[in-house]
Amino acid sequence: MTGPPLVAGAPLPATAEGGETGDSAAQRMAHALIGERALAEEVARWQGALLAHDARLITPLERRLWDLMVGAPWLITTLDAGLALGDPHGAVRHRLYLMLAVLEASPAHTRHFLPREFAAVGMTLLVWRGGLAGIRSVLGFALVRVLAFAWR
Repeated sequence: MTGPPLVAGAPLPATAEGGETGDSAAQRMAHALIGERALAEEVARWQGALLAHDARLITPLERRLWDLMVGAPWLITTLDAGLALGDPHGAVRHRLYLMLAVLEASPAHTRHFLPREFAAVGMTLLVWRGGLAGIRSVLGFALVRVLAFAWR
């Protein structure tokens, strides 16, 4: 990524490269990913991971998509699904999976990541959710493309 190097312990730049990475943004990301709030230590770990992995938003589209996700958290999963198809290694997804990694490593949230047994009804629900995920991916991809065109 371009731009000045980031120093561990220093906050992300307050410019648009940083985007919103405070407690509010972290809580919205955590809630969208696992349906729970992140602990203060997890927020701090996520912010440290953003620095360690240089997860700055470089393009205007990345900055606007991030701002949209922070401002409209109900769109996070749809936009993420669309970015998985169109820009799987971009900075926006990088920030999301850094949060997911922090949450997964936290003992407070392990139940969301451990395997579960499914009955026949559970398998039907799993197939249904998989189908919805596919639809969300297509809709998210279309939404990202439309927004990219509109924001030119």
